[in-house]
Formats: sequence, C-alpha cells, structure tokens
Amino acid sequence: MTGVTWYEAQAYARWAGKALPTLAQWWRAALGDTDQPYPWGGDHTTLDARSNFSMTATSDVRVHASGASPFGAFDMAGNVREWLAGPAGADRYAAVGGSWQDPTYMFYTPNIERFAPGYANEAIGFRLVKQPPTE
Repeated sequence: MTGVTWYEAQAYARWAGKALPTLAQWWRAALGDTDQPYPWGGDHTTLDARSNFSMTATSDVRVHASGASPFGAFDMAGNVREWLAGPAGADRYAAVGGSWQDPTYMFYTPNIERFAPGYANEAIGFRLVKQPPTE
C-alpha cells in the first residue's frame, strides 16, 4: 500500500497487533548478517532484474523475487520507500529503501529520507514487524 502518512501506517500497525520496524530491524531484514551492498549480495549488474528503481511505477510484490533478502523479505531495495517507527529528528519520520522514483543509490542507509508524519505520496508505503510476546 502506498500514499499513506506515517500516522496512518502507525495506526494500521497497532490495529494489526504489529509495529513499524525500527531502522535496525529494517536494515537487518534487508541485509541479514552480511556486509553486502544489496539484499541479494554484491552483484550490481543485475540491479534492474532484482529491484524496482524503474522511474515508471510501483510493481507487484515478488515481481523481483531474485532480489529477496537473506531472510526472504521482498522489495527491500526499490519499489517504495518504507516508513520506520519513531521520530527521526524534529517533527520528522524516516522512510528507507528507495522507491521506483529514486536513483539506485537511495537504498543505502546514509540516504534515509525524512518527512513530516502527515506527508504521503505514491512512493511511500510500509511493512510491519511482529513484536515478540511480552510477559
């Protein structure tokens, strides 16, 4: 889903009994325990086949199945930026991963984008994490 604000993504996460990921959770889901630059490893020559930085539109989930992360997460690089949990500065929230509208370097962590929590567009979406049970 795209075109949702951080507030809407957070509300949906609470309703679903889940959460938006922290940067650490998102980054580990994307790269696992590797030091590779992409979820699929280090091969930049297959970037177009493994991710959606097409500059045309979003693609369906799993269209770029060969770009799955070590944990099997799809579309971690490209397709849509994804909202993260918690503030990332004064009245700003982070979205990571790069989108179909971005150049490929937007995947890298130094290029975290920060937006007002009420901002939405067709290139920002979210994914959820399951919280561990509390005692």
